[in-house]
Amino acid sequence: MWGLALAAAAVLVASYAAVRARRLTALVPAAIPLAWFFLLMAAATLVHIATALWVQDTAVLERQGAGLLDVLFWLHHALLLAALGAAVYPYVRQATVAAVAPVLLVAEPVLRGIEATVLLLLTARTAWNHHQRATEGSLRVAAAFLLLTLGHSVFLADAAPLGARSPWGEGAVLAGLVLLTASLPREP
Repeated sequence: MWGLALAAAAVLVASYAAVRARRLTALVPAAIPLAWFFLLMAAATLVHIATALWVQDTAVLERQGAGLLDVLFWLHHALLLAALGAAVYPYVRQATVAAVAPVLLVAEPVLRGIEATVLLLLTARTAWNHHQRATEGSLRVAAAFLLLTLGHSVFLADAAPLGARSPWGEGAVLAGLVLLTASLPREP
């Protein structure tokens, strides 16, 4: 249950960060993808919580089948990949070569692997950004994406499909979202 409590806290932090990032878009148009990242991350985590709570009662699966469970499963991963896509978009847009990655959505371990890989790439990009800028803010962003990557790597290693995820992974994701939220510039 600790994992779900931390996931619920992550929803609140990501929702707050989405509102803060949205307010910044008037001054910093580049904050629009960031606002979408936080909003979609909150939605994906909320769907995960609903799925995990629903799956706890295995009798529900026996009575109703897995129809709604299928929808929640795909919705969670679609929202999470969309969130990561919003975070990657500013970097891909600036790239000289368009990044096209056809994705075959087969099973949760594949999706978790994709999510962990995209986060690892974001971590590397933000670490390089910190190397170039060497500011406290760029270090916080790099550390935040490292925590998000660690959290999703724990989810990848976690063999239990659906259901509640590891509290260690949820804690790392929550810490990463808190750091990213703290890295948003203050409103004037």
